[in-house]
Amino acid sequence: MALTKISLVGVRELCSLHHLSSSPPRFTPVVALPTTLQGVARPGVRRCEVRRRTVIRAAEAGNDEMPSEIDVSVFRFTLGIQGFDDADLPRIVGILFGSLLLVNHAVSIESMTRAQLTSEALGLFLAGVACSLPSVGRRLKGGEAKKKDDNVSRPRSVFELSRRLNDPEKQELAWGTYSLLQNSRASAVIVWHRDEVVCARGSFDLGTMVRGAKALPVLQDMLNNTPFIHSSDPFYVSEGADTKGWPIVPKNMKSILVQPFEKSDSSSSVAKGGLILFSYQSRSYTSKDRTWIAMIAKKFSHVLKT
Repeated sequence: MALTKISLVGVRELCSLHHLSSSPPRFTPVVALPTTLQGVARPGVRRCEVRRRTVIRAAEAGNDEMPSEIDVSVFRFTLGIQGFDDADLPRIVGILFGSLLLVNHAVSIESMTRAQLTSEALGLFLAGVACSLPSVGRRLKGGEAKKKDDNVSRPRSVFELSRRLNDPEKQELAWGTYSLLQNSRASAVIVWHRDEVVCARGSFDLGTMVRGAKALPVLQDMLNNTPFIHSSDPFYVSEGADTKGWPIVPKNMKSILVQPFEKSDSSSSVAKGGLILFSYQSRSYTSKDRTWIAMIAKKFSHVLKT
């Protein structure tokens, strides 16, 4: 009996709501919905919440359909005059106010006071400074640009394989070095085997080289002049590697990781080959990275049959 009464109440309230929605706009009393009706209204709210979360996730994922934020740092004040360089504005202002000072001096020359002469002299000096600012600014920018151009290194993109490798070995080294560069913070990789650099890949700053020249001979000389590379133990310098004076480290490389190949003879203290990873960033390799790199080196050692 109680359930029948509740259902009747629900039907009546539904009818009253339908009547109110079909009537002309006027003041409508607040009607408390029963529990069943409130439960029906929740899916719409949940759909709105899901849609909102989807939009937020799409924005966080960098969806191209979402409007990107405007970078106001690229805005610059310009006069918008065609053919006029805004850098010459101080010169125009200096010439204008200097001319006005000269006209004022010519008009009031008979009643000129000492204080006025001092003010006009200071004004002419400031006008001259304003006229010279564009030229000084261009010279300073030109000198700074030239200095940066002289000091900034130009890393060279390198991917070279030794001729003595067969096709399967080249394929394994190509895919392995690509994986190292893509899945770690390494900027360049060298693979050496039996005192010979057999693969070099990545961004190297090898100084002034003839355009089109091979990088392997240069890296081979760098390897020959660095004896500690041949150690059978892993070697890792997390920062400041380019300040140690080691020939094997190219310019601006902050960290170096030397991972030797798996030793075929446990009594030998000299490695038969290994990986050398460089990075322009400090502290580039975590312990997990070094473990994974050691597995790659082990695979290379089997491929090259050390």
